[in-house]
Amino acid sequence: MLLVTKYEKIYAPIVEDFVLVSDNAYRKSDILQMEKSIFNTLQNNITVPTPYLFMKRFLKVAGFEKDLEMVSLFLMELCQVEYIMLKYLPSMLATATMYTSLCILRTAPSWSRTMECHTTYTEENLIECAKLMTRFHQNNVQNL
Repeated sequence: MLLVTKYEKIYAPIVEDFVLVSDNAYRKSDILQMEKSIFNTLQNNITVPTPYLFMKRFLKVAGFEKDLEMVSLFLMELCQVEYIMLKYLPSMLATATMYTSLCILRTAPSWSRTMECHTTYTEENLIECAKLMTRFHQNNVQNL
């Protein structure tokens, strides 16, 4: 719990609160030692890159229009529950989501040199993933 609150930068309870909640089953030093042990076991890797983190950055590059953000987030949610999408890297999912959103919104050109530079993906790299996203989107619309 201490690691989570420190990572999320929210109100961190004091260690004594955990001692109290445990009905004094653990001492303050036990709790701090366990936190250190967990952190070392994780080898300081307490987060992984997600498509959402990449997409936030790419939205800034693309100009961050509200409609682009909303369509991108919607497509991202559709893809997160599809097993077949696990084969793609988080950066690819975010990039293909942006590309597909730009195509849906008919923003011309759909993929710029700037986006290619920032994402490291060409339009050709995105087509397969974007086609899947389009299919998920069409299935979702048909099920409304």
